[in-house]
Amino acid sequence: MLTVTKKRNSGFAVLEVLAVLLIIASIMALTAPKFIHMKSYARKQVLSSVANQLDRSRKFIRASAYVSDLLQDSDRFFILCFSGYENPKCGKEGYIEDMISTKMILIQRGYPVVAARSVLAPLSMLGYEYTADSYSSLKEKINQDVMLFETCGTYCNLEDLNSVCGTDICVQDSTKGALILLNGVSAADQCYVRYFHSGGKTPEIEVVSKGC
Repeated sequence: MLTVTKKRNSGFAVLEVLAVLLIIASIMALTAPKFIHMKSYARKQVLSSVANQLDRSRKFIRASAYVSDLLQDSDRFFILCFSGYENPKCGKEGYIEDMISTKMILIQRGYPVVAARSVLAPLSMLGYEYTADSYSSLKEKINQDVMLFETCGTYCNLEDLNSVCGTDICVQDSTKGALILLNGVSAADQCYVRYFHSGGKTPEIEVVSKGC
């Protein structure tokens, strides 16, 4: 009798476990869509915050350019330094290769320049601080914490930019400007903030959240 009773109790316990697993699976099936929606909403909120920060920074940099007498309506590029950073090239004409710190920023018409293969400006505008001995070593140092993706060519389509961001944020170089990506997505997913300024009167800041 004792043996039979044990078998019955054991069988009943298995049924209980199966019932609990079934309930958990049902709950997960019901809540998964809500979780995905919340994740999408959170990403969109972060992108909106990034875009707002870029907008505030471009206005601050333009004001700083005015104070530094670098606000010139021409195609020339100037180097603006801020946060107390000092360098012999500060306040002079320069190129992207002259950037050795995120406290230096290349400006044109008073705004940060972001064109093909020069995508460090958004990091300066978002408050990241890195300094190195050369432009290439600066990118290498940044790439340890923030992944920097190169574009795949002059006529590269956005749908071809499928490198997935593996850090908190990433910067994707593209023919459309610098794309700020969030962790777990690529530019092809259409979930990013786009910043572009090269020759125009004012920079372009766009939130793309279709794929978030």
